[in-house]
Amino acid sequence: MRLRIVQAFVLLGGAFGAPLFTSAHGTDFLQAKVSFSPQGHVRVEITANYGGNPMIADRDHAQSLLPDALLIRLPSGPQSLAPLAPIRMEDRTDFDPTSPLPPEVLSPVHELLTACWEWKPDCNQIQFEVPKDSKHDVMLWVIESDKPEGTPRWMMLLGGDVTPPIKVPIRPKKQSLAWVLTSLTLILLGVVGWRKFRG
Repeated sequence: MRLRIVQAFVLLGGAFGAPLFTSAHGTDFLQAKVSFSPQGHVRVEITANYGGNPMIADRDHAQSLLPDALLIRLPSGPQSLAPLAPIRMEDRTDFDPTSPLPPEVLSPVHELLTACWEWKPDCNQIQFEVPKDSKHDVMLWVIESDKPEGTPRWMMLLGGDVTPPIKVPIRPKKQSLAWVLTSLTLILLGVVGWRKFRG
């Protein structure tokens, strides 16, 4: 029921439910950001506040749980992000500025560890899932390339929950320099040939 209420707020406009939820839960959840690069890569960052989350003992505990805190859902079923891209761990002292949660309601203790993945998907949409046996809720938000400003779409995911499909921006393929030069050469030869034929 708790999840359904929060998701209803999300559908109605994004962060209406954030102050209510965070005031009750503090930072007892992981934060996951999904964004897209100009090159069409998807980037996933999952942050654990091990300094302010009583469910995470220390940095080592955070490092052990982050790699499988969120799974990608494929036609064959959910799988780890590990086969898609190498994981990179980053120590941070500030929450992501794009987080939909107001900073003033978060714990003042900022001992953060963030796991990062980046890869180029071969599909036009992706979905994520929290493992069914996970004890760590995940607040996930999406930075849309065509809506970089304002409060992003977000949702709170419990164990076993799956995100709606997230659209992957389609990037126009850049034509290589060799292809452009070849095309110009053919056009030039065609013009020269036409003039000789006319002349």
